[in-house]
Amino acid sequence: MLNVCKELLDQFEKQNILYCHWKGNDHVYKGLNGIGDIDILVSIQMKEKCSVLLRSINFVHVITQKEQRSENIEDWIGLDLPSGKLVHLHLHYELKIGHKYVNEYNLPFNDLSLKLREYDSVHNIYVQNPCIELLILYSRIVLEKSKDERSKNKYQASFSFLINRISYGDFVSILKEAGIEKGAQEEFLNVLSHKSLERINFEKVEREVKKIIIKNTNFAQLKYYIWKYRITIRKIQMRYNNNSTTITKKLLPARGFIWILDDNDTVNQVKEWLNWKIEVKIIDIKLGNRNPKRLINDLEKYLNLGGIALIDNSPDCDLMITNLKENIPDIFQEKENPSNLLIVKTVIWKTINSREKVQLDSKIAIR
Repeated sequence: MLNVCKELLDQFEKQNILYCHWKGNDHVYKGLNGIGDIDILVSIQMKEKCSVLLRSINFVHVITQKEQRSENIEDWIGLDLPSGKLVHLHLHYELKIGHKYVNEYNLPFNDLSLKLREYDSVHNIYVQNPCIELLILYSRIVLEKSKDERSKNKYQASFSFLINRISYGDFVSILKEAGIEKGAQEEFLNVLSHKSLERINFEKVEREVKKIIIKNTNFAQLKYYIWKYRITIRKIQMRYNNNSTTITKKLLPARGFIWILDDNDTVNQVKEWLNWKIEVKIIDIKLGNRNPKRLINDLEKYLNLGGIALIDNSPDCDLMITNLKENIPDIFQEKENPSNLLIVKTVIWKTINSREKVQLDSKIAIR
């Protein structure tokens, strides 16, 4: 487990924040080591307390693109200082599932999930009760995917992991506590007799899943069609936008900035590091390639959106860099040991943190 993840979980415990890693517990170690996402469920009453906690350990609340946002699901990025790895925390205040980026369905298992969470002593984290996770996995499969995709390997791995940790009696108890009607319980209990998703009658289970969510979800289909409309509009806009202002990743909560680096290799390494989750572009500023006025206008738009621009400080760029510094205030260039990539990453992350803090302080002052 990365140090930053250990600190996060320790702080949850110290501040009495009830949480659990609610899905994908067959590969929870990936998120804790900066390879995948960490999907944490927390009570919505703890929203403000979580925000304060996360900022105290230098996590940044990044902004998801409008077409991919879901209410009460937040994206936070943290930096593990010893390794230089970024960590992506998906903070869920509600259990939402559905089409990717839409999450149009609400599940009524928030309180039950937190009440019956279990401690994973191997990875030192509280995780979802496997019976509830199987119930949720089943719901995700029938709601998120078309029938020809339901038996894909990624679902099979999670399915096998869970059924090997569940007893018939425990699953019956959870179904009752989850409020599943007696007649519907049989369809869910049939799951335990199968080792492969391919042999399960999804049509029967799908009816029961929809009975669960219909009481807790409003306008799910409308949300999905609105999302499809927005995606169509965005694709049209991207055809006509130039590459300098096209957004593909998560944005900084404050205005973005330009960072000048001293060699092309470092520029590429920093881009690869940030671009895992955060919006960043390498900007070619050689005079022969760009119109100075157009470049400044494009950069202003990009920075206002919350993107990070990286520039290679090669000798033939001196004049353009001087021009940019005269016209754009948000330009940084670290001189201290710029060849040490870990130091470069640390300084850039401190800049991101400090700029978010300035923005938050200004909002508080306005109130």
